[in-house]
Amino acid sequence: MKITIKCLILALFIQATPNLYATQQQKPIWVTIFIHGIMSIKSHININNFMHFMCDEVEDTIYAKTVNCMRNNPFFYKNQPMQAYGLQPINKQLMQGDTSAATAHLYKMVESMIDLDKDYKDHLFYTYGWSGLLSAKQRLKEAYQLFDELYTLQKQIELSCGQTPKFRIVSYSHGGNLALNLGVIAQKHPEQNLTIDELILIGTPIQHETDYLVHEPTFKKIYNIYSQLDRIQKSDFFSFHRFFSGKTFESRKDFIVPKKVTQIRIRISQDKYPERPLSLEQHLQYSGQRRRFRDKSPGHIELWFYGWTPSKYREDFPLSPLPVAILLPHIIAELKTLREMPARCTFELRPEHAVSIIRAQKAVHPRTFLSPEQLERLKRIAQKITPPHQQQEDYDAQIEQAFAEIEQLLNKSN
Repeated sequence: MKITIKCLILALFIQATPNLYATQQQKPIWVTIFIHGIMSIKSHININNFMHFMCDEVEDTIYAKTVNCMRNNPFFYKNQPMQAYGLQPINKQLMQGDTSAATAHLYKMVESMIDLDKDYKDHLFYTYGWSGLLSAKQRLKEAYQLFDELYTLQKQIELSCGQTPKFRIVSYSHGGNLALNLGVIAQKHPEQNLTIDELILIGTPIQHETDYLVHEPTFKKIYNIYSQLDRIQKSDFFSFHRFFSGKTFESRKDFIVPKKVTQIRIRISQDKYPERPLSLEQHLQYSGQRRRFRDKSPGHIELWFYGWTPSKYREDFPLSPLPVAILLPHIIAELKTLREMPARCTFELRPEHAVSIIRAQKAVHPRTFLSPEQLERLKRIAQKITPPHQQQEDYDAQIEQAFAEIEQLLNKSN
Protein backbone atom coordinates (compact mmCIF):
# COMPACT_ATOMS: atom_id res chain seq x y z
CA MET A 1 0.00 0.00 0.00
CA LYS A 2 2.90 2.38 0.83
CA ILE A 3 4.51 1.66 -2.58
CA THR A 4 1.25 2.47 -4.34
CA ILE A 5 0.95 5.79 -2.54
CA LYS A 6 4.59 6.66 -3.36
CA CYS A 7 4.01 5.86 -7.04
CA LEU A 8 0.85 7.98 -7.04
CA ILE A 9 2.68 10.92 -5.44
CA LEU A 10 5.53 10.60 -7.97
CA ALA A 11 3.07 10.45 -10.88
CA LEU A 12 1.28 13.56 -9.63
CA PHE A 13 4.64 15.34 -9.19
CA ILE A 14 5.71 14.55 -12.76
CA GLN A 15 2.35 15.64 -14.11
CA ALA A 16 2.51 18.88 -12.14
CA THR A 17 6.08 19.70 -13.20
CA PRO A 18 6.41 18.31 -16.74
CA ASN A 19 8.94 20.86 -17.93
CA LEU A 20 11.36 20.19 -15.05
CA TYR A 21 11.07 16.43 -15.46
CA ALA A 22 11.50 16.65 -19.26
CA THR A 23 14.59 18.82 -18.84
CA GLN A 24 16.17 16.27 -16.51
CA GLN A 25 15.41 13.43 -18.91
CA GLN A 26 16.82 15.31 -21.91
CA LYS A 27 20.33 15.77 -20.55
CA PRO A 28 22.40 13.77 -23.03
CA ILE A 29 25.03 11.14 -22.50
CA TRP A 30 28.02 12.11 -24.61
CA VAL A 31 30.53 9.53 -25.77
CA THR A 32 33.79 10.97 -27.12
CA ILE A 33 36.10 8.66 -29.08
CA PHE A 34 39.69 9.61 -29.94
CA ILE A 35 41.12 7.99 -33.10
CA HIS A 36 44.86 8.17 -33.77
CA GLY A 37 46.59 8.47 -37.14
CA ILE A 38 49.06 6.22 -38.96
CA MET A 39 52.21 4.84 -37.39
CA SER A 40 55.44 6.38 -38.65
CA ILE A 41 56.38 5.29 -42.19
CA LYS A 42 59.58 7.33 -42.56
CA SER A 43 61.79 4.25 -42.29
CA HIS A 44 59.74 2.46 -44.95
CA ILE A 45 59.89 5.03 -47.76
CA ASN A 46 62.05 3.22 -50.29
CA ILE A 47 61.85 1.93 -53.85
CA ASN A 48 60.69 -1.53 -52.76
CA ASN A 49 57.72 -0.19 -50.84
CA PHE A 50 56.80 2.68 -53.15
CA MET A 51 54.60 0.61 -55.47
CA HIS A 52 53.06 -1.22 -52.50
CA PHE A 53 51.84 2.16 -51.23
CA MET A 54 50.76 3.37 -54.68
CA CYS A 55 48.77 0.19 -55.40
CA ASP A 56 47.55 -0.11 -51.80
CA GLU A 57 48.97 -3.60 -51.45
CA VAL A 58 50.71 -3.49 -48.08
CA GLU A 59 49.19 -6.55 -46.44
CA ASP A 60 51.80 -9.14 -45.36
CA THR A 61 54.70 -6.85 -46.33
CA ILE A 62 57.68 -6.25 -44.04
CA TYR A 63 56.29 -2.74 -43.61
CA ALA A 64 52.93 -4.06 -42.36
CA LYS A 65 54.56 -6.58 -40.03
CA THR A 66 56.90 -3.97 -38.56
CA VAL A 67 54.09 -1.45 -38.01
CA ASN A 68 52.02 -4.15 -36.34
CA CYS A 69 54.94 -4.86 -34.01
CA MET A 70 55.19 -1.14 -33.17
CA ARG A 71 51.41 -0.88 -32.77
CA ASN A 72 51.46 -3.54 -30.06
CA ASN A 73 54.23 -1.79 -28.14
CA PRO A 74 52.79 0.40 -25.32
CA PHE A 75 55.84 2.67 -25.65
CA PHE A 76 54.15 4.29 -28.65
CA TYR A 77 50.92 4.93 -26.68
CA LYS A 78 52.56 7.40 -24.35
CA ASN A 79 52.74 10.57 -26.43
CA GLN A 80 49.18 10.70 -27.80
CA PRO A 81 45.63 9.51 -26.95
CA MET A 82 46.06 5.92 -28.11
CA GLN A 83 45.52 2.51 -26.50
CA ALA A 84 45.17 -1.10 -27.64
CA TYR A 85 43.19 -2.22 -30.71
CA GLY A 86 39.45 -1.63 -30.87
CA LEU A 87 37.13 0.53 -28.79
CA GLN A 88 38.78 0.92 -25.39
CA PRO A 89 37.35 2.84 -22.40
CA ILE A 90 39.75 5.45 -21.01
CA ASN A 91 40.85 5.09 -17.42
CA LYS A 92 39.45 7.86 -15.20
CA GLN A 93 42.46 7.74 -12.87
CA LEU A 94 45.45 9.86 -13.87
CA MET A 95 48.73 7.95 -13.83
CA GLN A 96 52.20 8.75 -15.13
CA GLY A 97 52.49 7.86 -18.80
CA ASP A 98 48.74 7.42 -19.35
CA THR A 99 48.30 10.05 -22.04
CA SER A 100 44.82 8.84 -23.01
CA ALA A 101 43.57 9.40 -19.45
CA ALA A 102 45.24 12.81 -19.40
CA THR A 103 43.57 13.78 -22.68
CA ALA A 104 40.11 12.81 -21.44
CA HIS A 105 40.70 14.61 -18.14
CA LEU A 106 42.00 17.79 -19.79
CA TYR A 107 39.25 17.76 -22.43
CA LYS A 108 36.65 17.61 -19.67
CA MET A 109 38.46 20.33 -17.71
CA VAL A 110 38.24 22.67 -20.71
CA GLU A 111 34.52 21.90 -20.95
CA SER A 112 34.13 22.81 -17.29
CA MET A 113 36.11 26.02 -17.71
CA ILE A 114 33.68 27.20 -20.36
CA ASP A 115 30.69 25.91 -18.36
CA LEU A 116 29.65 23.25 -20.83
CA ASP A 117 29.73 20.42 -18.35
CA LYS A 118 26.43 21.47 -16.76
CA ASP A 119 24.59 20.34 -19.91
CA TYR A 120 25.88 16.79 -19.71
CA LYS A 121 24.23 14.01 -17.77
CA ASP A 122 27.40 12.01 -18.28
CA HIS A 123 30.46 12.03 -20.48
CA LEU A 124 32.25 8.82 -21.45
CA PHE A 125 35.64 8.68 -23.16
CA TYR A 126 37.09 5.97 -25.39
CA THR A 127 39.94 5.47 -27.81
CA TYR A 128 39.63 3.47 -31.00
CA GLY A 129 42.82 1.64 -31.87
CA TRP A 130 43.54 0.49 -35.40
CA SER A 131 46.55 -0.83 -37.34
CA GLY A 132 47.91 2.60 -38.31
CA LEU A 133 48.86 1.34 -41.79
CA LEU A 134 49.08 3.72 -44.74
CA SER A 135 46.33 1.92 -46.64
CA ALA A 136 42.88 3.07 -47.76
CA LYS A 137 41.76 -0.58 -47.93
CA GLN A 138 42.80 -1.14 -44.33
CA ARG A 139 41.05 2.03 -43.12
CA LEU A 140 37.80 0.89 -44.71
CA LYS A 141 38.18 -2.61 -43.25
CA GLU A 142 38.77 -1.23 -39.76
CA ALA A 143 35.87 1.21 -40.09
CA TYR A 144 33.58 -1.83 -40.21
CA GLN A 145 34.85 -2.91 -36.80
CA LEU A 146 34.42 0.62 -35.44
CA PHE A 147 30.85 0.74 -36.73
CA ASP A 148 30.00 -2.60 -35.09
CA GLU A 149 31.56 -1.60 -31.77
CA LEU A 150 29.82 1.78 -31.72
CA TYR A 151 26.48 0.18 -32.48
CA THR A 152 27.00 -2.38 -29.70
CA LEU A 153 27.94 0.39 -27.26
CA GLN A 154 24.89 2.39 -28.31
CA LYS A 155 22.60 -0.56 -27.56
CA GLN A 156 24.25 -1.15 -24.18
CA ILE A 157 23.73 2.47 -23.15
CA GLU A 158 20.14 2.47 -24.40
CA LEU A 159 19.45 -0.67 -22.38
CA SER A 160 21.08 0.57 -19.18
CA CYS A 161 20.18 4.29 -19.31
CA GLY A 162 17.03 4.41 -21.41
CA GLN A 163 18.37 6.91 -23.93
CA THR A 164 20.47 6.98 -27.09
CA PRO A 165 23.94 8.44 -26.51
CA LYS A 166 25.43 11.24 -28.57
CA PHE A 167 28.65 10.21 -30.29
CA ARG A 168 31.53 12.60 -30.87
CA ILE A 169 34.54 11.34 -32.82
CA VAL A 170 37.78 13.31 -32.49
CA SER A 171 40.08 11.96 -35.19
CA TYR A 172 43.64 12.78 -36.17
CA SER A 173 45.30 12.60 -39.57
CA HIS A 174 44.26 9.40 -41.41
CA GLY A 175 42.17 8.44 -38.40
CA GLY A 176 39.78 11.02 -39.87
CA ASN A 177 39.56 9.14 -43.15
CA LEU A 178 38.87 5.94 -41.22
CA ALA A 179 36.02 7.75 -39.45
CA LEU A 180 34.64 9.10 -42.74
CA ASN A 181 34.39 5.50 -43.96
CA LEU A 182 31.64 4.99 -41.40
CA GLY A 183 29.47 6.67 -44.03
CA VAL A 184 30.08 3.76 -46.44
CA ILE A 185 28.92 1.25 -43.83
CA ALA A 186 25.93 3.36 -42.79
CA GLN A 187 24.78 3.29 -46.43
CA LYS A 188 24.78 -0.51 -46.38
CA HIS A 189 23.14 -0.82 -42.94
CA PRO A 190 20.55 1.97 -42.60
CA GLU A 191 18.49 -0.24 -40.29
CA GLN A 192 21.12 0.13 -37.56
CA ASN A 193 20.56 3.89 -37.42
CA LEU A 194 23.97 4.89 -36.05
CA THR A 195 24.41 8.67 -35.72
CA ILE A 196 27.67 10.55 -35.25
CA ASP A 197 26.54 13.86 -33.77
CA GLU A 198 29.95 15.51 -34.14
CA LEU A 199 32.85 14.39 -36.32
CA ILE A 200 36.00 16.41 -35.70
CA LEU A 201 38.81 15.98 -38.24
CA ILE A 202 42.23 17.23 -37.11
CA GLY A 203 44.97 17.52 -39.72
CA THR A 204 43.18 14.94 -41.87
CA PRO A 205 44.48 14.57 -45.46
CA ILE A 206 41.38 15.49 -47.48
CA GLN A 207 41.09 13.08 -50.41
CA HIS A 208 38.58 12.49 -53.21
CA GLU A 209 38.39 8.85 -52.14
CA THR A 210 36.50 9.83 -48.95
CA ASP A 211 35.58 13.54 -49.05
CA TYR A 212 32.14 12.88 -50.61
CA LEU A 213 31.17 10.89 -47.51
CA VAL A 214 30.56 14.11 -45.56
CA HIS A 215 27.14 14.10 -47.27
CA GLU A 216 26.11 10.92 -45.47
CA PRO A 217 23.22 11.50 -43.02
CA THR A 218 25.02 9.48 -40.33
CA PHE A 219 27.20 12.59 -39.77
CA LYS A 220 25.15 15.41 -38.25
CA LYS A 221 27.94 18.00 -37.91
CA ILE A 222 31.53 17.98 -39.15
CA TYR A 223 34.42 20.24 -38.10
CA ASN A 224 37.59 20.21 -40.19
CA ILE A 225 40.52 21.58 -38.15
CA TYR A 226 43.73 22.49 -39.96
CA SER A 227 46.79 24.73 -39.76
CA GLN A 228 48.71 26.56 -42.46
CA LEU A 229 51.99 25.43 -40.87
CA ASP A 230 51.02 21.75 -41.07
CA ARG A 231 53.28 20.45 -43.84
CA ILE A 232 52.46 16.78 -43.31
CA GLN A 233 48.72 16.91 -43.98
CA LYS A 234 49.07 17.28 -47.76
CA SER A 235 52.02 14.92 -48.19
CA ASP A 236 50.06 11.70 -48.80
CA PHE A 237 50.54 11.33 -52.58
CA PHE A 238 50.37 7.52 -52.59
CA SER A 239 47.47 7.15 -55.01
CA PHE A 240 46.89 7.04 -58.74
CA HIS A 241 43.68 9.06 -58.23
CA ARG A 242 45.31 12.38 -57.22
CA PHE A 243 48.65 14.16 -56.88
CA PHE A 244 48.47 15.24 -53.23
CA SER A 245 45.92 15.42 -50.44
CA GLY A 246 44.27 18.69 -49.43
CA LYS A 247 43.76 20.62 -46.21
CA THR A 248 40.14 21.55 -46.85
CA PHE A 249 37.02 20.18 -48.51
CA GLU A 250 36.54 21.90 -51.88
CA SER A 251 33.49 21.78 -54.14
CA ARG A 252 33.93 20.48 -57.67
CA LYS A 253 31.73 19.48 -60.56
CA ASP A 254 30.40 16.32 -58.93
CA PHE A 255 30.70 17.35 -55.29
CA ILE A 256 29.37 20.30 -53.28
CA VAL A 257 30.58 20.80 -49.72
CA PRO A 258 27.44 20.61 -47.53
CA LYS A 259 26.50 23.31 -45.02
CA LYS A 260 27.01 20.96 -42.09
CA VAL A 261 30.79 21.17 -42.65
CA THR A 262 32.67 23.95 -40.85
CA GLN A 263 36.33 24.37 -41.81
CA ILE A 264 38.51 26.00 -39.14
CA ARG A 265 42.01 27.24 -39.72
CA ILE A 266 43.84 27.35 -36.38
CA ARG A 267 46.31 30.17 -35.89
CA ILE A 268 48.32 30.77 -32.71
CA SER A 269 50.00 34.14 -32.33
CA GLN A 270 52.76 34.88 -29.82
CA ASP A 271 53.21 38.45 -28.61
CA LYS A 272 56.75 39.80 -28.88
CA TYR A 273 55.98 42.23 -26.05
CA PRO A 274 53.62 40.40 -23.66
CA GLU A 275 54.42 42.87 -20.89
CA ARG A 276 52.67 45.64 -22.86
CA PRO A 277 48.91 45.22 -22.42
CA LEU A 278 46.55 45.74 -25.34
CA SER A 279 42.92 46.77 -25.37
CA LEU A 280 40.49 44.64 -27.34
CA GLU A 281 40.35 47.34 -30.03
CA GLN A 282 44.15 47.26 -30.32
CA HIS A 283 44.07 43.47 -30.68
CA LEU A 284 41.78 43.86 -33.66
CA GLN A 285 44.00 46.53 -35.19
CA TYR A 286 47.07 44.31 -35.07
CA SER A 287 45.18 41.44 -36.68
CA GLY A 288 48.14 39.09 -36.55
CA GLN A 289 50.66 41.50 -38.06
CA ARG A 290 54.27 40.39 -37.67
CA ARG A 291 55.50 43.64 -36.16
CA ARG A 292 53.80 42.69 -32.88
CA PHE A 293 52.91 38.99 -33.15
CA ARG A 294 54.83 35.95 -34.32
CA ASP A 295 52.97 33.19 -36.15
CA LYS A 296 53.33 30.12 -33.93
CA SER A 297 50.56 28.10 -35.54
CA PRO A 298 50.70 24.36 -34.88
CA GLY A 299 52.45 21.84 -37.06
CA HIS A 300 51.02 18.39 -37.70
CA ILE A 301 52.50 16.91 -34.52
CA GLU A 302 51.39 19.78 -32.27
CA LEU A 303 47.76 19.34 -33.26
CA TRP A 304 47.60 15.94 -31.52
CA PHE A 305 50.77 14.89 -29.70
CA TYR A 306 52.13 16.06 -26.35
CA GLY A 307 55.36 17.99 -25.94
CA TRP A 308 57.40 14.99 -24.80
CA THR A 309 57.16 13.34 -28.22
CA PRO A 310 60.67 13.28 -29.73
CA SER A 311 59.49 14.29 -33.18
CA LYS A 312 59.01 17.89 -34.37
CA TYR A 313 57.19 19.31 -31.33
CA ARG A 314 58.76 22.74 -30.81
CA GLU A 315 60.10 23.66 -27.39
CA ASP A 316 58.82 27.22 -27.85
CA PHE A 317 55.30 26.21 -28.94
CA PRO A 318 52.99 28.53 -26.93
CA LEU A 319 50.77 25.68 -25.68
CA SER A 320 53.65 23.34 -24.75
CA PRO A 321 53.32 20.57 -23.67
CA LEU A 322 49.63 20.49 -24.69
CA PRO A 323 48.18 19.49 -28.08
CA VAL A 324 45.63 21.72 -29.78
CA ALA A 325 43.11 18.84 -29.62
CA ILE A 326 42.26 19.42 -25.95
CA LEU A 327 41.17 23.01 -26.72
CA LEU A 328 38.45 21.89 -29.13
CA PRO A 329 35.59 22.36 -26.61
CA HIS A 330 36.55 26.05 -26.29
CA ILE A 331 37.00 26.59 -30.02
CA ILE A 332 33.69 24.98 -30.99
CA ALA A 333 31.76 26.62 -28.13
CA GLU A 334 32.95 30.07 -29.25
CA LEU A 335 31.92 29.38 -32.85
CA LYS A 336 28.45 28.45 -31.61
CA THR A 337 28.07 31.94 -30.12
CA LEU A 338 28.04 33.43 -33.63
CA ARG A 339 24.70 34.22 -35.18
CA GLU A 340 25.38 31.64 -37.86
CA MET A 341 27.92 28.84 -37.95
CA PRO A 342 30.42 29.80 -40.69
CA ALA A 343 31.40 27.50 -43.53
CA ARG A 344 35.01 28.67 -43.14
CA CYS A 345 36.83 30.72 -40.56
CA THR A 346 40.18 31.44 -38.97
CA PHE A 347 40.31 30.93 -35.22
CA GLU A 348 43.28 32.80 -33.79
CA LEU A 349 44.51 32.24 -30.23
CA ARG A 350 46.62 34.79 -28.34
CA PRO A 351 47.32 32.90 -25.10
CA GLU A 352 49.31 35.62 -23.27
CA HIS A 353 46.32 37.96 -23.39
CA ALA A 354 43.48 35.42 -22.96
CA VAL A 355 42.07 36.60 -26.28
CA SER A 356 40.78 34.68 -29.28
CA ILE A 357 39.70 36.20 -32.57
CA ILE A 358 37.34 34.63 -35.10
CA ARG A 359 37.53 35.82 -38.68
CA ALA A 360 34.62 34.64 -40.77
CA GLN A 361 32.71 35.97 -43.75
CA LYS A 362 34.71 39.24 -43.79
CA ALA A 363 33.76 39.92 -40.17
CA VAL A 364 35.99 39.88 -37.08
CA HIS A 365 34.63 38.58 -33.78
CA PRO A 366 36.76 39.09 -30.64
CA ARG A 367 36.31 36.50 -27.92
CA THR A 368 37.92 35.61 -24.61
CA PHE A 369 40.32 32.69 -24.34
CA LEU A 370 41.25 30.64 -21.29
CA SER A 371 43.04 32.78 -18.75
CA PRO A 372 46.81 32.31 -18.30
CA GLU A 373 46.04 30.73 -14.91
CA GLN A 374 43.61 28.22 -16.46
CA LEU A 375 46.06 27.37 -19.24
CA GLU A 376 48.82 26.90 -16.67
CA ARG A 377 46.61 24.47 -14.72
CA LEU A 378 46.17 22.36 -17.84
CA LYS A 379 49.91 22.41 -18.53
CA ARG A 380 50.79 21.34 -14.98
CA ILE A 381 48.52 18.30 -15.21
CA ALA A 382 50.11 17.28 -18.51
CA GLN A 383 53.59 17.72 -17.07
CA LYS A 384 52.76 15.52 -14.08
CA ILE A 385 51.97 12.50 -16.26
CA THR A 386 55.02 12.91 -18.52
CA PRO A 387 56.36 9.38 -19.16
CA PRO A 388 60.05 8.55 -18.78
CA HIS A 389 62.36 7.56 -21.64
CA GLN A 390 60.85 9.66 -24.42
CA GLN A 391 64.07 11.00 -25.94
CA GLN A 392 64.85 10.62 -29.64
CA GLU A 393 67.36 7.84 -28.95
CA ASP A 394 64.71 5.90 -26.99
CA TYR A 395 62.24 6.31 -29.85
CA ASP A 396 64.78 5.19 -32.46
CA ALA A 397 65.76 2.21 -30.31
CA GLN A 398 62.14 1.02 -30.12
CA ILE A 399 61.78 1.23 -33.92
CA GLU A 400 65.03 -0.68 -34.42
CA GLN A 401 63.81 -3.32 -32.00
CA ALA A 402 60.61 -3.71 -34.04
CA PHE A 403 62.66 -4.18 -37.24
CA ALA A 404 64.89 -6.73 -35.49
CA GLU A 405 61.92 -8.74 -34.21
CA ILE A 406 60.40 -8.94 -37.70
CA GLU A 407 63.73 -9.93 -39.28
CA GLN A 408 64.13 -12.66 -36.67
CA LEU A 409 60.65 -14.01 -37.38
CA LEU A 410 61.27 -13.97 -41.13
CA ASN A 411 64.59 -15.78 -40.74
CA LYS A 412 62.90 -18.49 -38.64
CA SER A 413 60.16 -18.95 -41.24
CA ASN A 414 62.75 -19.35 -44.00
